Amino acid sequence: RVAVLVAEGHAPHALAEVLPQAFQGLSSSWKWVFETTTNHGLYLGRGEAKTLLRHGDHQFRMGPKHIAAAMLERSPHVNHVFGHFHRMQIFHKTSLGKTRFSCSLGTFQRNRGYDKDSNWQRGFLVLYFFGGTKINSCTSVQPVPVRWTGKGFCVEGRVYNG
Repeated sequence: RVAVLVAEGHAPHALAEVLPQAFQGLSSSWKWVFETTTNHGLYLGRGEAKTLLRHGDHQFRMGPKHIAAAMLERSPHVNHVFGHFHRMQIFHKTSLGKTRFSCSLGTFQRNRGYDKDSNWQRGFLVLYFFGGTKINSCTSVQPVPVRWTGKGFCVEGRVYNG
């Protein structure tokens, strides 16, 4: 199994609020990938499973309310997983016989009060890669958004209480 954490801007301290054990015991083999103007993020999978994971600080501006759809419309050759906007959205599109998805991650952070009417959702995304023996040989990917209700969340039928 491979675990990938795509962090939104405030994730390290916010994740500690939600899952205090999240960063404890991480081995030195964990690789941290930072998004820059020249490094767009981390690519995983191949073919229809090729997925770009990134925070989103250095992506193009999104004007519409459905930012996941806008991302896929502008860059339809790869699946997208990104943060930055603090909104949970997922959008699928089939074009030229290939189905791709784009997912805007939620945030682990509570609204700290600087935006009284924020359109933020707390949550994260689980990606299941299959059809290969190693993650970058996988040809299929299944995105599963998980919303944090403030009282807990459920993954694979198991309930985690907050």
